[in-house]
Amino acid sequence: MDQPLFSKNYEAFLIKTKAFFNDLIKSHNNNLKYIRIKNLIDSDQVTPYHSTFFYVINANTLSFEYIGSSLEYGIGLKSDVIRKNGLHFFWKRIHPEDLDDLLLVWKKLTDYLLNQEGAENGEHITYTWNYRFKNKNETYVNIVENVTPVRCDALHETVCMLSYCTVINSEINMKVTATANIINNNTYEKISFSNTPDNQISSKISRREKDIINLLALHLSSKEIGDKLCISTNTVNTHRRNIIKKLNIASTGELIGILRNKGYWSN
Repeated sequence: MDQPLFSKNYEAFLIKTKAFFNDLIKSHNNNLKYIRIKNLIDSDQVTPYHSTFFYVINANTLSFEYIGSSLEYGIGLKSDVIRKNGLHFFWKRIHPEDLDDLLLVWKKLTDYLLNQEGAENGEHITYTWNYRFKNKNETYVNIVENVTPVRCDALHETVCMLSYCTVINSEINMKVTATANIINNNTYEKISFSNTPDNQISSKISRREKDIINLLALHLSSKEIGDKLCISTNTVNTHRRNIIKKLNIASTGELIGILRNKGYWSN
């Protein structure tokens, strides 16, 4: 196994995080989505609390520009406390064993992206990674984070990271994985990088269930999946219930979070 890049050094982790964000931005060739923070805030204020929360980070200062109201529901911590103490406080609640793994998979991801031609016009890329996070009860939960580099109108088009985090059952043993989710000309591709293999979840899922999960990741409905696999909609729904039961998750939101984190099995 590769030697750790550092040991429990959160200051070093922040420095490497900023460098990683800069590499992600560079790989987009300035082809970044433009967002209006006011629209995010307006939407957040009328959205019911749920297990997925979002925040906006200034990529230059690594400061929180906005934190969604569901954060407290998801991990029990108050958003004003996290915003006041900054990203350093947030990252220090990540399991220390996951920090080196994150840096390793981030390096693999950026090495791949920087060797490509860069984001083409019309190409939309988001990124996903996961880690264990200590919630208010001092219990580690799994977080799957989906990140998009964007330009923010309220910050004079400063480049920010828009992150959506889904909290997942802590009993699921998830390996740290980083994924590039690429959508272009109605095609969808996932490119994943992990540190160590882990077939624990793979062993719980049948081949047919893997097929259904892969199609769910493409946002197909149960009927569309049934048509593709030549099975009934009822059979698809039965498989979906079995997947949720086998993975010990309580909601579709958790399932979607897992789908964003490709890498549990080989196709």
